[in-house]
Amino acid sequence: MRPCKARAGVHCRALSRCLETTRHTDENSTAHDFISCRSSEVRHERTCGVHGWQAHLNTRSGVGTEAIIEVRRKASATLTGSVRDEAMSGIEKIKVMVVDDHPLMRVGIASIVNARSDMSVVAQTGTGEEAVALFHRHQPDVTLMDLKLPGISGVEAILAIRSTYPQARFVVLTTYEGDSDIHHALEAGTQGYVIKGMPFQTLVDALQRVHAGRRFLPPPVAQALASRMPESELSSREQEVLRLLVGGKSNKEIANLLGITEATVKCHVSSILVRLNVSDRTQAVVTALQRGLVHL
Repeated sequence: MRPCKARAGVHCRALSRCLETTRHTDENSTAHDFISCRSSEVRHERTCGVHGWQAHLNTRSGVGTEAIIEVRRKASATLTGSVRDEAMSGIEKIKVMVVDDHPLMRVGIASIVNARSDMSVVAQTGTGEEAVALFHRHQPDVTLMDLKLPGISGVEAILAIRSTYPQARFVVLTTYEGDSDIHHALEAGTQGYVIKGMPFQTLVDALQRVHAGRRFLPPPVAQALASRMPESELSSREQEVLRLLVGGKSNKEIANLLGITEATVKCHVSSILVRLNVSDRTQAVVTALQRGLVHL
C-alpha cells in the first residue's frame, strides 16, 4: 500500500477526512488521539498551521486499525509561539514607573515587571522630585511608589502628581506596615499598598488590580488599617511633640525647641497618651514606631 503524506500548513480539519479520532489530554498538555483510519493508507502526517501542532500517524494494517497520535504544543498549552505572539501584539502593555531610592530594589522590580507579557517599566527613579517630572514625561498607567525617599516623601510625590493628574494610579511598595502610614498613603490617593517582604506575585496582582481601576490591600494591610482607632489622629502640634519624645527629649527640652511652656508640653503629652491608648511615655514611643506615626 502506498503511503500518503500531506503538505504542511493544512487546516486541522484535514485530519478528519481520513481519520476518526477520540482525544484525551494528559497532565503535560499532550493530547493523545485514538484513531481509526477511513482509508487504506498506512501513514498520515498533518501539520496544523493554525494551531501549531504536528500530527504523525502510523498504522500497521490500514482501515480500522487503532493508533496513537501525539499533538504537542510548543511554548503554551493554548497557543504556540507565532500564534501567541500574534495574539499578544494586539494587547497594550501596562506602563509602570518605579520610584525607590535603592538601585538594587529598582532593578529587581523592573526585572519582575518586564518579565511579564502584559506590562513593562517605562521609567524609574530614586527621588520624589524626579518622579513628578518623569510622570509628566511618560504618563505611566501605574506608579510603584516607595514612601521613604530623599527630599520629598512618597506621599508628597503622590499629592504633587495628583494635583495635575487626578486620575493617576499608584501602588505603594514600602517597608512601612503601620496603620498610620497606610492611612496617609490612601488619603493621598494611592489605590494599592504592598509590603516589600510580600511574595512578588502580590506585586503583580496589585499592578493588575489597580490598573483595572480597583483597590488592592492584602490581608495584613487591611487588618492593620482596620485596627486604627477613629480618635487616634494626632494634631500637628501633638505630632511635633511625639517626634521629640521619640528623639528622647525631656518636657523642658521640648518646650524650648517649640517655644511653648513646659505646662503646655505636659498637656500635649497627656493627650498623646490618651489618643494612643498607652499609659506612659515609653509605651507612647514604642506605639508611635510600630504604627508608623514616627520613623527613625
